[in-house]
Amino acid sequence: MNLDIEDLEQPIDDVTEADIRAGLARLNSRYPRFAVLRIRPHYFIQTYALDDGRLDVDYREGGPDRAYVSPFPQTKEAVTDAFLSYLSDDNRWRTAFEWKRQPEEGP
Repeated sequence: MNLDIEDLEQPIDDVTEADIRAGLARLNSRYPRFAVLRIRPHYFIQTYALDDGRLDVDYREGGPDRAYVSPFPQTKEAVTDAFLSYLSDDNRWRTAFEWKRQPEEGP
């Protein structure tokens, strides 16, 4: 599993809880704005910082028909907890937010 923060040259491999906490704490509305915690290609949870300090969050499990977004911005603490849950391979992150299927992108 690896963690990619917008301002890193390379993703952090073998990511730890401390890496997630430190990386997400740095997110802000200017730079870095996004973070992705990836199990493997097309299997990830990601977040994007909004101007008001909250975060958008979404995940994907395979193809484009398996992409979901939380329709409401979340607090940094809630998203950090979700990322930690994802890292520990439990399902708390799945029930932490309401999820809606993302529309597939067109050609």
